[in-house]
Amino acid sequence: MTAGLRGIVPFVKWFYLLALSVWIGSIVFFSAVVAPTVFKTLDSDAAAKLQRAIFPRYYMLGLLCAMIGIVRLRRLLVP
Repeated sequence: MTAGLRGIVPFVKWFYLLALSVWIGSIVFFSAVVAPTVFKTLDSDAAAKLQRAIFPRYYMLGLLCAMIGIVRLRRLLVP
């Protein structure tokens, strides 16, 4: 590994951990906090409308974090 790449390795590891943390954190937060609160405070039509607005962004965030994780895992497994 060249000297230039050694400096970037900690950043890549940090970015990977950040992506993984955001992904898992968003799953836990949405499931444990957002969904129960929405369905407890709003009527079913309004809750469904809010969920339809949130889900595309939620899944896009999950997809982005998963792609970062897959790229990083591939880097770990393939020299």
